[in-house]
Amino acid sequence: NNNFRTLRKILSEADPPCIPYVGLFMSDLTFVSECNPTVLNGMINFVKCTQINNIINRLRLYQQQPYHFEVVPSIVTPLQQLVALDEETLYEMSLNIEPKKNK
Repeated sequence: NNNFRTLRKILSEADPPCIPYVGLFMSDLTFVSECNPTVLNGMINFVKCTQINNIINRLRLYQQQPYHFEVVPSIVTPLQQLVALDEETLYEMSLNIEPKKNK
């Protein structure tokens, strides 16, 4: 996977808004967090803090501009007419589709 090389390149060239793969950012955050000490020589490791900040800011960049979707009535109207089901009804429907297995 070359550490998401292709995905990183595409994201760097993308104009927001877009929906980035959050796993990429989580992977980066985990790497920085786990591979760098929080305290270095008795002092806060500001390099680590800056790296974490930069990763979070890159992710937030994609959320700064709104999406401008054209409303399509033939899609919106049926969705607005859907009836919300309560949790108990949904659970019963789930059991009808896939009954519990007895142990």
